[in-house]
Amino acid sequence: MILQEKVSLSLSSEIKIPVFVINWNSIDVTEKCIEHLRQNTERSTIQLVIIDNGSSQLTEQKRLCALRQEKKIDNLFIISEHIGFSKAFNIATQITTGHYFCYVSYDCFVESMWFEMGMKALLSNVRVGAVCSNVNGMSPNYSYDPSIKHFYGAIMFFKRDVWYDVGFFDDENFSPAYGEEIDWGYRAIRKGYDLKIATHSRATHVDGYLDKKMNHSSKIYAIRLIHRIQYRLLNWSIKDLLRHWKTYLLEMKYDVKLRRLHLLIYAFWKNLLYFDALYRDRQKRLMNQRINFKMSYHIISSTDGSFVIHLNR
Repeated sequence: MILQEKVSLSLSSEIKIPVFVINWNSIDVTEKCIEHLRQNTERSTIQLVIIDNGSSQLTEQKRLCALRQEKKIDNLFIISEHIGFSKAFNIATQITTGHYFCYVSYDCFVESMWFEMGMKALLSNVRVGAVCSNVNGMSPNYSYDPSIKHFYGAIMFFKRDVWYDVGFFDDENFSPAYGEEIDWGYRAIRKGYDLKIATHSRATHVDGYLDKKMNHSSKIYAIRLIHRIQYRLLNWSIKDLLRHWKTYLLEMKYDVKLRRLHLLIYAFWKNLLYFDALYRDRQKRLMNQRINFKMSYHIISSTDGSFVIHLNR
């Protein structure tokens, strides 16, 4: 574990911490995210990295290249095909460098001091392995940064050695997206790390943009349900699984109200179908085994200053 460091409200100009954003068919919102990052972050403290996750429209990548040429972002990586969020995130952690890194969701609009307060919480104690920002006022206005058990993934700060110790996002069980950061948080806590929410690192999260744009709300909700059941089965103790029966009833009532009970039944069926594999992965977690990233790729530089990531098949 890295040694504790002191952080002032204005980080040293010699520190360049990568902050990366993953874009996929969402350039209009991603540009707003970038603008808020530029307005509310001291640029000398960060390296702003954008990863395009195989957007289907060429115009998306052209607009990102234009932002790169205008020096509104520092680095641009374009993945040659869409691979889902969890895999793209894992790649982003490998192509960036430094003792720390930060992720900001494309649909998050940060406020002043978001970065300084997030880093302050991250470096407040040697036991702290990762921090999430106070998005949409989800945390009360505490004077301190409380520890949490349920890691929230809209904006996340990591110590890189903790990331490698715990392992990557489980992109096999949590692909293409949703629940991977919660699963990672459980694994980190099991290894003895503390997770915190940075009370004064604030942002607005405009969730659901892609769901509405691509009209995949039922499909997305089904994936969320499947993965919610998965991270519980993989990480909760038998005692915890049994004692939360009231939670299950409330969730079922909610899905009935929204006429989504069939999606919940489908999610249970999918997990039952792969129960043997889930059981094996649960045993690995109980033994604190590190989860590795198995995807192979290579990077080619482009004449416009961007980098293209090709998958090795």
